[in-house]
Amino acid sequence: VGVVTRKIRTMGITPILREAKQKMGPVVTDNGNFIIDLEFPKPIDSPQELAVQLKMIPGVVETGLFVGMADEVHVGTGDGSYVILRHDVENKKT
Repeated sequence: VGVVTRKIRTMGITPILREAKQKMGPVVTDNGNFIIDLEFPKPIDSPQELAVQLKMIPGVVETGLFVGMADEVHVGTGDGSYVILRHDVENKKT
């Protein structure tokens, strides 16, 4: 975990080891891996490039960036509304 989090910090991203809610310690996957959540200081400019950079870090198995897998994303806002972002379609707020 240390090597991965150090490398992520050099990218200007804050890594946070996910803690379990029902037990003591971090969340461990069925394969014995840890989950590290990332906090970004600004919006991600190129998700595709970031996914490649993260996967090149030794110890990173997968990312939560689902690049090229969805045509629609629902993003919640602080006021309770949400924005639907659609690939190649006009975006709408509800």
